[in-house]
Amino acid sequence: MSNGGYIYVLVNPSMDGLVKIGKTTRDPAGRAKELSGATGVPTPFVLAYDLFFNDCSAAEEFVHALLEQKGYRVSSNREFFNVSLSEAIKAVNDAERVFGSSNHADWNDVEEDNVPTRRPPYEEILELADASRYGYGLTIQDYAEASRLYHQAAKLGSSQACFALGRMARIGDGCRENHAAALEFFKQGTHLGDDRCWAEMADLYLFPTERNVDNALKCWARYFGSTGFREDKPSGMNTVLNRLWYTRLYLLGVQMGLIPMCFQNELSTIKEELLARATEDLNRARERLARESREKRAINRLLVTHSEKFLDITKRAVGAVGHLEISGKSQRLRYFRMKIFWVILIIGFLALAFYIVIDNQQQAVKDVDSPNPTSNKPTTPPKRGERK
Repeated sequence: MSNGGYIYVLVNPSMDGLVKIGKTTRDPAGRAKELSGATGVPTPFVLAYDLFFNDCSAAEEFVHALLEQKGYRVSSNREFFNVSLSEAIKAVNDAERVFGSSNHADWNDVEEDNVPTRRPPYEEILELADASRYGYGLTIQDYAEASRLYHQAAKLGSSQACFALGRMARIGDGCRENHAAALEFFKQGTHLGDDRCWAEMADLYLFPTERNVDNALKCWARYFGSTGFREDKPSGMNTVLNRLWYTRLYLLGVQMGLIPMCFQNELSTIKEELLARATEDLNRARERLARESREKRAINRLLVTHSEKFLDITKRAVGAVGHLEISGKSQRLRYFRMKIFWVILIIGFLALAFYIVIDNQQQAVKDVDSPNPTSNKPTTPPKRGERK
């Protein structure tokens, strides 16, 4: 369903210093007349400015949050702001820079001639939110305050704030773990252009509570096909670190049998980084095994085995050991063969047990039918007159 409409700016001579900013899916001039006819309005509203958006609800929320952040809002449940007309129009134009006509434009992607580069309206709030979440500097760590600031930055169009809220909800960082809420935040982040959210959603869909392998594959396909993966385009953290982290997360799911292996063409583009990191992890695990005490060797031996298997999976994924494609069909065939093996093994054990039981029964019957062994006790002759 389309949510296209106008953001309008109205002024009223009877309301000195106040500006009304709202949305409508109809003609903004008609909306001004409609509001002017309401009881209690002494003079009519004048349409000062209007601008069309593909998603007028998101644009209105952005403008209201931006002006409220600056302290211009009269009341949280009203659309009136104590702000100059030029500042109100500037806020609407800022919304156009974020949402544009496609509702996916990034603030830093807009290029205009002779216009100085400006900080996004959410950047300062995002910095304060990060400081509250992690306790940077002299800032007291406060998860509730961080969540409030992240929500405010998300309303202003920050994809990084959506990503942070999703991570907090996913791992229970300062709140209860809530995978459903995390998915919603990550979905909002994808709409705002944060490609990391596709990878986070893909991994969430492999959890038992949200398990949906088809959705996980679709999200991984969106991530491996995104510009955040293919190009050196920063998105929050360093792009190369993100690519390695999320690719290894995907390969770990393959190693655990949660998802089939595919996307070999995409993974081969970062072949060197993947192999170098997997080899480094294996060497580190072997060094730890060599220097640890005997009590800890069992755990470290498992770590080495895991690292060796992960390196093998990585080599297969990027084609370092020949062309090998493990599809979902081949995995199902492998599991079917394993089931047949165990069925045959169980039948063999049952047959052996049945043979032992039958053999014991036959031996018991033979023992009953055979005469009793003669006693070694000497027999006394019968007395005279007694019958034998």
